[in-house]
Amino acid sequence: MPEPDDPISQARQGGIWLVGLSGAAIGGALAKLDWLIKFPPSAKIAFFVAFIGFLVSIYFGVCYVGQLLPLKQLVQKRKDAEAEHKDQAEIDKIKQQIKNANTKSDFFHYSAIIPFLVSCIAVLVCLNTLLFKPWDIERPPLPPVPPNKYLITNVPVHVHGRLTHSHTLLLNQQTGEIWELTCENGKIIAFRSVPVAPH
Repeated sequence: MPEPDDPISQARQGGIWLVGLSGAAIGGALAKLDWLIKFPPSAKIAFFVAFIGFLVSIYFGVCYVGQLLPLKQLVQKRKDAEAEHKDQAEIDKIKQQIKNANTKSDFFHYSAIIPFLVSCIAVLVCLNTLLFKPWDIERPPLPPVPPNKYLITNVPVHVHGRLTHSHTLLLNQQTGEIWELTCENGKIIAFRSVPVAPH
């Protein structure tokens, strides 16, 4: 745990958290890779930006955490030199080293935090695309519907304006042949070919 009055230890702890969060985000996303490949193109682009940003954040975050250790050692070295009343030139040299180390650690700090923030924004863009925009999911084409070859129709017959009976006909829509449904002896159902006059 960082000491309450030690800003370097606190910064180091923050850098470790930054690296851990970035790594957890990447690991969680890769665990659901089967979902990611189904994302629409715009969501995939946003996810890719977030993925790269988290990787960059991890790299510079590790560099930042590693840079804080020598910085802490230099600060302690300066305190010891001042306590021992060493030569001012030596103390000034240590201060210059501390300044250079601070500049380097600041570079790593911003190089880690900025990609992390960009990645967070990219994640929000990805979620916005998934939640509030329709997906253009590529579906396999449906098999063609076979043509309806036969059609059964019922033709009513009227005599003197009154319905007397009807004929049930079977039409071959490809050849134009017509059969009439008949019932023989009240039990056997058969189709009898009906001649069709040429047009």
